[in-house]
Amino acid sequence: MMRRLTTEEIGSAASALVMAEETSLGVEVTTPVVYPDGRAVTVVVSVDSGEHVVHDAGFGSMFLTSSGIKLSKQIRKRLTSMAEVYGCEFLNGRMTRRADTEHIALAIAMVANASRCVGDEVLEARRRAESDFIVAVTDSLRDVVGGKRLRTNEQYTGESGAHYRVHNVILDNAESDAIAFVEPLSSRSVVSQRFMEFTDLRPLHQGANMYAVADDHEDLSEPHQILLRRVCELVPYSESRERFKPLAA
Repeated sequence: MMRRLTTEEIGSAASALVMAEETSLGVEVTTPVVYPDGRAVTVVVSVDSGEHVVHDAGFGSMFLTSSGIKLSKQIRKRLTSMAEVYGCEFLNGRMTRRADTEHIALAIAMVANASRCVGDEVLEARRRAESDFIVAVTDSLRDVVGGKRLRTNEQYTGESGAHYRVHNVILDNAESDAIAFVEPLSSRSVVSQRFMEFTDLRPLHQGANMYAVADDHEDLSEPHQILLRRVCELVPYSESRERFKPLAA
């Protein structure tokens, strides 16, 4: 039987999430706030002109650039606005806030969360890239088979009774029955979702071929490829137009 923790024990456990150590930058404080990869956000407390300065030492920006995202003018503008929400400034790639002694804890919390917002731009960039890829697959199909026989985001029921919104459905010449279900595979994170969807749809829609169009820039592991090929044909985006030309007939 689980022992219920006391208030003091819970407080001690929470306090253990915060650590401070003296470094060449100042006092580095590890916080319970995390970047998208699970790493804890660290902020630095230093003194300037008799005032405490709390900043993230550019760690948020470094996380962003190491993920392949450039600090463009548009992103800098967005981060500047985010900084204001937390009472911070985004200066020279750093989230910064000045504080007197009484408000140092608040400043640490605010800077940590502002820095996390910088890291969250990675997630936003991925979402935008995935959205763009989904649109690109649909546009490519429309160019090949035409708009009359292409349906987007149509609902189909699987053998389990679950409902799926299929991104692209190609109909036969009579525009009555589906001859192909074409799903974009924008990242490895949707492999299991596509596998489950195709596995469930296939028994009730045996007249339709199943396709997953993969982003050429996404490095799918061999196990992922083997898993997908059990339930569908895996088509690289760069080869998709040629592959789908026979469906236009």
